[in-house]
Amino acid sequence: MNDITVINEKFIQTVKDFSMIEPNDTIIAAVSGGADSMALLYAIANLLKDYNLTIIAAHLNHGIRGKEALRDENFVRSYCKENNIKCEVCHKDIPQIAKEQSIGVEECGRNERYKFFFSLAEKYNAKIATGHTLSDKVETMMFNIIRGCGLNGLKSIAPKRGIIIRPIINLSREETEKFCKANQVGFILDSTNLQTDYTRNKIRLEIISEIKKINPNFENTALRLMENAYDDNEFIANQAIEIFNKAKTDNGLNLDFLENVNKSVLSRVINLFAGSNCEKKHIELIKKLINRECNAVNIKGNRIVYIKNNILQIKECKKNKNYSKEWKQPLTTGDIYTQANRKFTITILNIQDYNNLLKEKRYSAKDFIDYDKLCTGSFFRKRIPGDKFKSYGNSITKKLKKLLNESSLSEFEKSDLLILESDNKIAWIENFGVSDYVKVDNKTKNIILIQ
Repeated sequence: MNDITVINEKFIQTVKDFSMIEPNDTIIAAVSGGADSMALLYAIANLLKDYNLTIIAAHLNHGIRGKEALRDENFVRSYCKENNIKCEVCHKDIPQIAKEQSIGVEECGRNERYKFFFSLAEKYNAKIATGHTLSDKVETMMFNIIRGCGLNGLKSIAPKRGIIIRPIINLSREETEKFCKANQVGFILDSTNLQTDYTRNKIRLEIISEIKKINPNFENTALRLMENAYDDNEFIANQAIEIFNKAKTDNGLNLDFLENVNKSVLSRVINLFAGSNCEKKHIELIKKLINRECNAVNIKGNRIVYIKNNILQIKECKKNKNYSKEWKQPLTTGDIYTQANRKFTITILNIQDYNNLLKEKRYSAKDFIDYDKLCTGSFFRKRIPGDKFKSYGNSITKKLKKLLNESSLSEFEKSDLLILESDNKIAWIENFGVSDYVKVDNKTKNIILIQ
């Protein structure tokens, strides 16, 4: 069996193993003009003739290499015209877009390519086929290892993800070039592939080339590692999903179901709970939170993870449009709202109402303020550095920071703490109650309750 026959069979087997392409499908083939993408386009069109496919080549002119980029575009257009394949071309100034978005050129190029491909997939109700090869998969694995990945990173590029399919993912770059030459399919060389300015090129040209001096069959050896990582990762992921579904409540995760869970599985459960953009350091902090080693954890997206009633919960800290560190709200009766849009109701009571509420034992004396001891112009505000507070029945004034550190309040509760200031002193603090200097006494006539 010659090399080309083996390559053909690898391609067809990959398509079948992952159910990538069905008869009568419409396929958007991402074509740059290089050997990988040209092998992809030729293989789909010629090795799957019985599938009755509609094939559309998609080429992005990224504007990075000037005349060379135009050469690539013309090459793809010409090949498609000669072979009666519909061709869609998009022009983008990637360097300029990258500059405007403050991201790298590589990242920007990838984002714009997929934006283009997905727009075509929607237009034609199609799948997207990319020319990722085994070599790309190995390079990605090495890149992930360098960054300090787990099993998810070791499995590298998936053969199929949603409507994205990668039919030549089990062919090496060397095999795609052999395939093109054997079938007289032309291809072009991207000069940037030879530059070590880009991380992936450095990995391919310097690191992997050195490894191949030790093990010439390194790509196939790495493939076994990636396949094992994929299987192990799937097992752990399924375990995590099972535990997550058991622990899930309307408000969050019931901690009773997270006891004695394997730490690797627990990391996945937390990821499902907090979202895939939750960083490793935050996952470790949330584990400490679950073990009651901290009160709350701030994570990406202006969110806070905390525990309430034995439920692991997550909440976004919303700020209104008029957010200001100098936020103030005059003391009035009725409803007021904090900057996180939490509602409080201020009620004026007489002594009889006060005594009745105390008898019901729903409130304690520290929940009530002597209204007549407050000065005109009293207002609610957020906490500020240097705040001090003399709590109910206490002769000592303490720094609020110390009181908060000694409390069991979560970071979320501390972040939007409501404070009533009067005469340059703190008269009342949410969760702490009234200051000793404005507490109700035997001379009190009018009383405030904040609920």
